[in-house]
Amino acid sequence: MNRLSVISDLHLTSMTAPSAQALLAWIDARAKPGETIVLAGDVFDVFAGAVDVWMARYADVFERCHRATLAGASVHWIEGNHDFHLASALRDRAPAVHLHSDGVTIRVGKRRVRIEHGDLADRSDYGYRALRLAFRSPVMGLALALTPGKWMVRFGEWASSTSAGRSSRLASDLPEEKLLRLRACYRDYAAAQAEAHSCDIVILGHCHDLDEARIKETQYLNVGFPPRHQLAIELRSGESEWATRVPFGA
Repeated sequence: MNRLSVISDLHLTSMTAPSAQALLAWIDARAKPGETIVLAGDVFDVFAGAVDVWMARYADVFERCHRATLAGASVHWIEGNHDFHLASALRDRAPAVHLHSDGVTIRVGKRRVRIEHGDLADRSDYGYRALRLAFRSPVMGLALALTPGKWMVRFGEWASSTSAGRSSRLASDLPEEKLLRLRACYRDYAAAQAEAHSCDIVILGHCHDLDEARIKETQYLNVGFPPRHQLAIELRSGESEWATRVPFGA
């Protein structure tokens, strides 16, 4: 592997958005041997199961991922809290993409990297964890498969509209006290994951915080919110072998 590239939290609602076109270009630029691409959750603002309308709307994303795997790149997709039950969609459109429910650990040169969406960072939020378990259960997957597509799209549009403020909010907009608590929570979680997975680098998303810290011997980075920050994360083998931020789409 020559380069690991990570993006998350695009919250796409259509393919006409600048972030959508940047994502396609970003994948295309890495569609070759030696490249590892990780889509670390919330790529879409709403995607729960292979609903025909969503499959058609985001066909270009799946097609680009498929083309990247055919060209020799390794592509990983981590489910987020806005996009899950992706197995059937990937099986039909991009079967060589590796799907992960919680996260993935990847070696780049001498470094082991743990990548997760980050929605489990607040270990005291038992309500969300219970809801997450319910929504990702096989029973919910079956219910989604049996629900008429037009109902799912209406629900998705309603959910997207009601969460629009939250999904586009930057952590830096929070009051300082809340921002410090958020960062402490994510840094503690990163340290725990580094120990649990014997990793040198931990990359998270979800909270839209462009945070970075060195925790003992571990490097922690949060992807942030690419539609606003215009940055992705990458790690190249054979250089400093620490992750860096690069312009999204480059």
